[in-house]
Amino acid sequence: MFKRKWKELHITDSMSFQQRLAGQLTENHLEYKLRTVNRNTGTFFPDRTQFLGSLGQNPDVLQEYRFYVNPEDYDHALHILRKCYKE
Repeated sequence: MFKRKWKELHITDSMSFQQRLAGQLTENHLEYKLRTVNRNTGTFFPDRTQFLGSLGQNPDVLQEYRFYVNPEDYDHALHILRKCYKE
């Protein structure tokens, strides 16, 4: 049995858009993976606010959401992605 490879569909920092896209993919019975990246953590330090402070940071864009879909579902997922932008 072969391991399934995932293809990156979209990256967003908007939680509301992430929820809308996840809902539409689920509604259309498309399997997806969602990876959440905390932009506040650095490579060498666990938390940059410890050194830089949080003044001036926009808390709405501290998370990055990466969507992955099966390659055979990619075209259908792109169609759903376009519909999410129109809403």
